[in-house]
Amino acid sequence: MRPGRHGGQVAGALGRVTLAAVAIGALTRCSGGEVPAGEGPPLAEVGSRTLYLGDARGVVPAGTPAADSIAGLADYAERWARDAAVTLAAEAEDSLADAALERCVADYRDRLLQLRYEERAA
Repeated sequence: MRPGRHGGQVAGALGRVTLAAVAIGALTRCSGGEVPAGEGPPLAEVGSRTLYLGDARGVVPAGTPAADSIAGLADYAERWARDAAVTLAAEAEDSLADAALERCVADYRDRLLQLRYEERAA
């Protein structure tokens, strides 16, 4: 990511992420319930991508003090926002042709399946 080009988008998103994470962390502590992945209030939004509270399940171990839980959740959401901003910037530049990218993804998936199969057979 070039400095200045998407930095404003990331910086703005991170400010909202931190505030959302603190608020959601406090709400989560009060409710005590588990939220399924892809559900719950949004923690962060970058472009068309949204990180929901349920997506952050398991990020903070049970029994973690409230202040540490909120800090861990905020850190996770900030990293997610940075990754999402970089991914969106890369997609906008179209650095890989769609066919080439799909071929890479298919090759990677095949290799992962092969490794999993070989590990189970061993």
